[in-house]
Amino acid sequence: MRDALAHSGRVGIARVVLKSKEHLAVVKPTGKMIMLGMMRFAHEIVDPGELKLPDALVPMGKEMDLARTLIDSMTDKFEPHKYKDEYHDKVLGIIQAKIAGVTPQPGAPAPQAPGKVVDLMEILKQSLAETEKKKEPVAASGRSRKSK
Repeated sequence: MRDALAHSGRVGIARVVLKSKEHLAVVKPTGKMIMLGMMRFAHEIVDPGELKLPDALVPMGKEMDLARTLIDSMTDKFEPHKYKDEYHDKVLGIIQAKIAGVTPQPGAPAPQAPGKVVDLMEILKQSLAETEKKKEPVAASGRSRKSK
């Protein structure tokens, strides 16, 4: 199938079910693989011109400087192994429990709490301060290595 699709210069269109919801997908050859890419049904696509979006606001100097500093301080090389699929882990745990003969108990639903209004600028400042604290020991240890 992969080689026939590659030779024809075409892709396949499929319907797949994930988590009890049907999705539209493209099946395409990529090198020695055949890949499945998720697509959208026509009713899921919205013309951006139909959206009533507010005009863009130009952030004030201090806000933009703070946001850029926060982004710069948190920027790091992407390492996929740092991220875990918690849903996958929970499902595997349930499967292992069933194999062991233990019937998993449903979790209690999370209580509905009223929404909390937060000051985004204050949170950004706190996050920036925490990030700078974490980076200080690394920078100091980096200097001591260079001096050796």
